[in-house]
Amino acid sequence: MKLKMGTLIAALLLSATTAGATPITLVLDSSLLSGLPGTTVTFVGTVTDVGNSSTFLNGDNVSVTPPLLPDDTPFFVNFPAVLNPLQAVKAPILSVGIPLTATAGLYAGTLQLLGGVDPGSDEILASVPFAVQVQAAAQPVPEPMTAVLLLCGGTVAALRHSRRRR
Repeated sequence: MKLKMGTLIAALLLSATTAGATPITLVLDSSLLSGLPGTTVTFVGTVTDVGNSSTFLNGDNVSVTPPLLPDDTPFFVNFPAVLNPLQAVKAPILSVGIPLTATAGLYAGTLQLLGGVDPGSDEILASVPFAVQVQAAAQPVPEPMTAVLLLCGGTVAALRHSRRRR
């Protein structure tokens, strides 16, 4: 009786561990994008179910260094709720807004996909780091004032005219 109970418990534990994790991969086309303040950069990714059962994609977690603004709408718009075995989907997955107040520098972040074997699962299925290089905004070239140009031009013309009279 003890042997049967032990076998049953071992079988339940083994079935629980194999049913828990559904293998998927997440690969970004480029994990480093750059942009100017006031623009938005969009990461493109490929999500592949490498297991032998369907995987529910139920959500995501995005963290990025402030003041950058993550927008995960592309994930919800472009990826299916369920990935079938060996199915791969490549599409825009994350947009990051660069506010006008952002200073030049490198800002790091992480994207995690959540889901699992059913619509209520919220396991971390995949996680990838990414970064945004904020470029320094181009400084405007100062233009000389029109009055200064007219004054200089008028002075040069007057000097030439006076030289011709001599």
